[in-house]
Amino acid sequence: MTTRIRILFTILFYFFAHSAWAQSEYPSLLWEIKGNDLAKPSYLYGTMHSFDSRAFRFTKQAERYIQKSDIFAMEMIMDIPADDPMWMLPKLLMPGDTTLNMLMDSLSFLKLNQYMTDTLQMPLIFFARVKPFFLMAFFMQDDHPLSIDRSTFLDYDLSKRAKKFKKPVIGLETMEEQLRAVDAIPLREQAKMLLDAIDSESDGNSQDDELLLSYEKADLSGIYSLYKKEDLSNTFNASLITTRNTRMVDRMEVYIKQGKSLFTAVGALHLPGEEGIINLLRKKGYIVTPITLKH
Repeated sequence: MTTRIRILFTILFYFFAHSAWAQSEYPSLLWEIKGNDLAKPSYLYGTMHSFDSRAFRFTKQAERYIQKSDIFAMEMIMDIPADDPMWMLPKLLMPGDTTLNMLMDSLSFLKLNQYMTDTLQMPLIFFARVKPFFLMAFFMQDDHPLSIDRSTFLDYDLSKRAKKFKKPVIGLETMEEQLRAVDAIPLREQAKMLLDAIDSESDGNSQDDELLLSYEKADLSGIYSLYKKEDLSNTFNASLITTRNTRMVDRMEVYIKQGKSLFTAVGALHLPGEEGIINLLRKKGYIVTPITLKH
C-alpha cells in the first residue's frame, strides 16, 4: 500500500469514527474526570439497579478503573442499625390511615389487586398501607430468565469488587436522604406511576427491557431518550434526579479536591442532561470525557 493510500485511509477512518462518535452526545457509560489541576483522574460509571445479567456486561472493564482508583463511591450504603433492624419499616408506610384504595378509582384498585395476587400470590390487603413507590420497587424487580443470582444487583457487585482490591467504599447519600426524596413525590402521583408500570407489564412493553437493551450497548443517549419520553412530573424530576445530582456532585468534589481518585458508580440516569452529573462537573471546570467500552 502506498504512503498516499495509507494517508487517505487514515483520514477516512478518522472522519467516520469521529462522525459516529458525534452522533451520540453520551456514547458511553464510563467517563473520565480531569482538569482543575487534579493530581490524577477520577471515573464516573452509570449503573442499572438491576439483577439482570445484561446489566453486568461491562463489569470486567469497569473493574480495571476501580483498581486504578483510591475510593469507590456509590449512591448509598445500606446502613441498618444493629439494635433496630426494623427501623425502616414505618418509613415505607403511608401516613395516618391512608390506604391504596384511597389513591385510585375502584377499577384501578381491582386491577392492582389482581396483579398482586397473580404476581406474588398474596392479596393486596397485606400491602394496603405501603407507599406506592416502594410497592412498585418491590414487585417490579427483574424476573427475567437471564437474571443472575438475585442476591447481588449491579451496584452491590461493583462495591464487592472494590472491596476485593481493598478500596474504601462510601455512600454519596444517606438512606434518610433517599427516603425523603421519595416522600417529596405526592402519593397520588406515586399511585399513577405504579398503575402505569402494571399496564406496561401487562402489554408486554416493559420499559426495563428497553432500558436493558440500550444499557448492554453502553448507549447512555438511548437510555436518556427513553427517560425523556416518560410523562414524569417536575416534582419527580426534581426530587429523584436533579436535586440528588447536585448533592452527589458536591460530595464527589470533597474527595476529588483532596487529590483522591474516585470511582463513582451511580444510576445511569443521573449522568446525562443539562442538570446531569456530567454537565454539573463540566460547569465546575472539570473535563469529563467518555471512555469507550468494548461490546
